[in-house]
Amino acid sequence: MIAIGYGPSGEYLRLDEKLNQQVGRKEVLKEIEREITHRLNQVKSNFMLLPFRHSKEHQFLSVSAAASHSAIGKRVDMEDDEIIVDRFCGHDHMTFFGLYDGHGGRATVDFVVKVLHINLEHQLKLHPNASLLDAFQNAYKATDGQLRRQNILRSGSTAVTCVIRVDDGKRMLYTGNVGDSRAVLCRAGKAIRLTKDHKASLAEEAKRITDAGGFIGRNKRVNGVLAITRALGDHMLKENDIVSAEPHVVATEICPDDSLLLLACDGVWDVMTDQEAVDFVASKFRMSKELAEEQRGPGDPPLNLNELAEHACRALVREALDRRSLDNVTVMLVVL
Repeated sequence: MIAIGYGPSGEYLRLDEKLNQQVGRKEVLKEIEREITHRLNQVKSNFMLLPFRHSKEHQFLSVSAAASHSAIGKRVDMEDDEIIVDRFCGHDHMTFFGLYDGHGGRATVDFVVKVLHINLEHQLKLHPNASLLDAFQNAYKATDGQLRRQNILRSGSTAVTCVIRVDDGKRMLYTGNVGDSRAVLCRAGKAIRLTKDHKASLAEEAKRITDAGGFIGRNKRVNGVLAITRALGDHMLKENDIVSAEPHVVATEICPDDSLLLLACDGVWDVMTDQEAVDFVASKFRMSKELAEEQRGPGDPPLNLNELAEHACRALVREALDRRSLDNVTVMLVVL
């Protein structure tokens, strides 16, 4: 059997050896090989350009502003990463937000930050009438399969991803996550968690793991090793889906009372509750905006909300470190 490509879930596509030996097939196969090589070279070239960062002056159309900030904290290595892709799928009023917390090295997070949104865009273009939540499921599965094919076996990463777009006249927020990085919505001042912390302390997760032949060890670690029950990568623990890459997904209609969307890794959530973090970042953003408005002169340009959002992100990162977070700390703030 000869591998000629990959299926949508990461499996090899194979060609029967008997077909390869048939008269007239040889030239066809050579042409297929040339085309596949050309396309792979194009993908590799595009892959090396990512991820990219929007400038502070970038004008978002789907949201009022967005920014992020991170710090290595007390760790030896920085294993977090994040990305914002505006005009997602070529639509002006559609934006992708992703935040990833790696562990066991940067191999997985370096791959995921460049690939997951590409896989999601591929799913949406391949199945334009499908649910975006289904597209999230397929994109996570495809990315995890690609990690396995790249022989990235020992490292892993959490993921929290959001897409904002207009569907049937409604402004919608779609969220998917694995692991314990969170997305929290601020609605009329109240923190609403959109994600699920995938940990062995959840009864349904513990049952799923034991049913798959795994066990929960000391300190609630999967097979005595991993603190989370779902992740991208970690293929040394993926036998029988003991550690799963299936995301928790949810669709939320954005209403007038929704002001902010906060994405952060567990470096924040280890030391702050959802409500504390939302209150803190909302207060910092509001105060920065009020101060900037007071200092504006008659001919000054409009306020740069991206910059004010970044100031709020920096403040939240500092606050988490001041509260003695021992992890990398990464924060993303979206002003709705």
